[in-house]
Amino acid sequence: MHLITLLSDFGLNNAYVSQMKGVIASIAPMATCVDISHTVSPQQVRIGSFLLSSSVDFFPKGTIHVAVVDPGVGTMRRGIVVVTPKQVFVGPDNGLLINAAKKQGHFDVYEITNDSLFNTTISQTFHGRDIFAPVAAHIARGVSFEHIGKKINDYHVLETSRPRINGDIVEADVEFIDDFGNIITNLSAITFHSFIRFEKTCKIKIKRKKITVPFVSTYGHCPLNETLITTGSAGFIEIAINQGNAAKIYDLSIGDSVTFDFTQEKKMEQNKDVKIGKNTDEEKSLEFKDGI
Repeated sequence: MHLITLLSDFGLNNAYVSQMKGVIASIAPMATCVDISHTVSPQQVRIGSFLLSSSVDFFPKGTIHVAVVDPGVGTMRRGIVVVTPKQVFVGPDNGLLINAAKKQGHFDVYEITNDSLFNTTISQTFHGRDIFAPVAAHIARGVSFEHIGKKINDYHVLETSRPRINGDIVEADVEFIDDFGNIITNLSAITFHSFIRFEKTCKIKIKRKKITVPFVSTYGHCPLNETLITTGSAGFIEIAINQGNAAKIYDLSIGDSVTFDFTQEKKMEQNKDVKIGKNTDEEKSLEFKDGI
């Protein structure tokens, strides 16, 4: 059995997704289709890339991912197949697939050119159904990647932003906002933990607002309707409100920046270390007497 996932910005109020599944079933009836998401914001390749990248680790080896967030459909942009040691990715050459592939180590990219693998009739506005879905189905049936097209090295890569670290000040970008209004940043939990531990507080600046927020292990460890920082399921730092919509309250959108200020927490830790490592005059006197 082969597993084929589908991710798109097609929405759920039309027949687009079902048509892709129908094409796959016609070519590879033994394949099972699983939906990652079809509610990616229209034309937002970066959001689609984030959702795909945060999902692939939870699928077995051999999974074929078809991802279609494709504002350049019908133009000169190419279709590609990306092959890693673990999984295969099929979709447009607009950066959508590459970040997910990078997570799995070395990868090869093939341009989709063999039109014998396409649907008989090809719509210039729906390559998801007429090119990417049938190619994925043929891969599930065992077609070689060399039969799909030539290997290329000039594929498109999305420009990705990284947190800007200046001493104990970290500026991160909003990478994604989920349906709960939780603000997912591009700051990894590993980096964040190098500055602060759970149950400590951190000052953050959101636009013109400066607030002190607790770093907790989950939403329910903060009072109702209070702002918190936590490690999200994708391994990135989230700003959230317990049972509230943080993105709406703070008027944040994808691409906006948030500043984390660890200066005060670092000073407190340093002072604590000094106190622990420094004996009082009375303690020194006792040590001297004990040594007689």
